[in-house]
Amino acid sequence: MKSKTLLLLLVAVIAPQLVLSQSCFATTWSTWACSVTCGNGTYSRTRNCITNTTASCSSCWETSYTASQTQTLDCIRGVCPYCSWTSFTVFPCSASCNTGFQLQTRQCLTATGQACGTCDGSDVISQPCTQLPACPDLCPINSHIERNYTDCSITCQNRTGNLPCTVRSVGCVCDAGYLFDSIGGQCIQECDCGCTDSGSHYRALNQVWNDSCSTYICNYGGTIDTIATICNTS
Repeated sequence: MKSKTLLLLLVAVIAPQLVLSQSCFATTWSTWACSVTCGNGTYSRTRNCITNTTASCSSCWETSYTASQTQTLDCIRGVCPYCSWTSFTVFPCSASCNTGFQLQTRQCLTATGQACGTCDGSDVISQPCTQLPACPDLCPINSHIERNYTDCSITCQNRTGNLPCTVRSVGCVCDAGYLFDSIGGQCIQECDCGCTDSGSHYRALNQVWNDSCSTYICNYGGTIDTIATICNTS
């Protein structure tokens, strides 16, 4: 009777393990694969623990309780080929006037023309192309594009140039012999600029104005004429 009871206990303990081991099985190992095509790397292969039933499957091997196993070995491939950059291929500028960008590309190849990914540096370079003509109608008449210039604000309204100068990367500059008229918004000859009255007010060419006793007009060359006297100064 005791031996029968002991046998039943053993079956009760072992049976669940047998069911578990029967529901889980390991796949075959995958093919060995090296991590590099040249030089030193690592071989690896894996296998998984799977089940063909609805029962849970914790592991197929005693050493660990994981769903997969991986084995690794060192692998040594042949010496990596010497790789070098080709000459740059230069593409047209992205713009035909003012400022654009130009792409240059190159390839890293072996001596036999095979693609190789071990060259130092970038395979694409983008740089501005600045030696371009000005775009039509970009600047007002009698002006042109300048790059990296110093703007000292010499205009019809400020012919002394006593304002702080500003370094600009690109902008419109009046042609030689012309000054910018901020009122008209264009470059004109200096003789066509207006006048500065006694109160330091700028008067446009041919402008007429009054003070307490007289009427004035701004003439060519920045001269001011009195055209009428309103009050008696004697």
